[in-house]
Amino acid sequence: MFDLIIRGALVVDPLNKINAIKDVAVAEGKITAIEDEISLPAKKLIEASGKVLIPGIIDMHTHMRTVLGHKHAQRMIALAGVCTTLDMAGPLEDILTSIPGSGAGVNIAILDAARAGQTLTSSRPSQQEQSDFLDRTLENGGIGIKLLGGHFPMDVDISENFIELANQKKSWIAWHVGSTAHGSNIEGFREAVAAAKDNFLCLVLKKVDS
Repeated sequence: MFDLIIRGALVVDPLNKINAIKDVAVAEGKITAIEDEISLPAKKLIEASGKVLIPGIIDMHTHMRTVLGHKHAQRMIALAGVCTTLDMAGPLEDILTSIPGSGAGVNIAILDAARAGQTLTSSRPSQQEQSDFLDRTLENGGIGIKLLGGHFPMDVDISENFIELANQKKSWIAWHVGSTAHGSNIEGFREAVAAAKDNFLCLVLKKVDS
């Protein structure tokens, strides 16, 4: 017996080359069968004729709270079909405490923002403060940090050191490109690529000026 059968939905799954009306069976939290018709019994049946059934969407750039997002952001992306997302700015504690009451059940990986006056004491934090901030973020449940250069620019050497530290600690680091030298434009993009050297860096670009 299956735990759940979703019957008669248009299943759209490009990876497995499926685009057809199918029944989908679930057991122990996993999809165990996708067939034209499943006749075995199930504890729960969902009639989904006329609906589209797709794998959960992974959104790699969202803002899940009111600092840069919206108080209903988790519910909004769940209704859009997103099951997993990368929040790019936090605040970490704000998101973690909001999850139980959101009613959405979305998986959220969080990058906390490196921002003077909030998570840092200044726009030129010492190397020790940078390291402590990154350690604290990882210990409290985040997967890394984001540099908000397009909004709250820092000197290039500070961003470069953050990138080096994050790679040493094997954490995620993203940079909305921009610094005290260049904005969120093609020059800022080139600057960020050069600052990364051979390190991992996720780049975010606001716009490209002509």
